[in-house]
Amino acid sequence: MACDVPVWLDLGTRPLGPLLAAGVTAVIAWRIAKKTIMQQRVIARRRATIDFIEKRKWDSDYLAARQTFILLRDDKDRSIAYWAEADQKDRPERTTIRNILNDYELVAIGMKEDIFDEQIYRKWWRGTLLEDWKKSLPFIKSVQDSVQSKIYTNFQELAEAWNEGRNYHQKTDKQ
Repeated sequence: MACDVPVWLDLGTRPLGPLLAAGVTAVIAWRIAKKTIMQQRVIARRRATIDFIEKRKWDSDYLAARQTFILLRDDKDRSIAYWAEADQKDRPERTTIRNILNDYELVAIGMKEDIFDEQIYRKWWRGTLLEDWKKSLPFIKSVQDSVQSKIYTNFQELAEAWNEGRNYHQKTDKQ
């Protein structure tokens, strides 16, 4: 009984071994390359996070702004929401608050876009980030309400996730 074999599958007298070996080798090479690329992405993300943290530790402008922000954030006589009022728009205090909050927004976006490593940043900065978020909420809500904006939503989502003990963004790379 003859078996009809499709033309594309008919190997005739050609040995099947070399063809299968080439296919298996190609698949293995592809998997190794993919794993190597993923590992390099993880390393690059971690390096970017550490570089970002390290730069801020030595940036005198950032450190000065941070000290001013803490004074404004913790002011017992005046709520931080005061600086969100329209008549405070051009004040340096408001600019300082916005710069620090913009920095947090940048970090949250960086995590969401897999540029920064969430776990490293979380280990280094979690307590400070949560304290700043909680004490800045009156300012954030006031700005959001006054301009009907979703400003600082990435920072807010990050802080809420960490406050609840969960990750902000699931990595796409297998680590």
